[in-house]
Amino acid sequence: MLELLTGTGLALAAGLNAWIPLLVVGALDRFTGLIELPSSWA
Repeated sequence: MLELLTGTGLALAAGLNAWIPLLVVGALDRFTGLIELPSSWA
């Protein structure tokens, strides 16, 4: 059981590391003027 929980925790952490930076950059572009992304990313 411990192996299953460890594997799930590591997979969740890897998944969050993949999409959280993109979410933050997108939110900064949309709601603030700190970042300006190219129009092809819209």
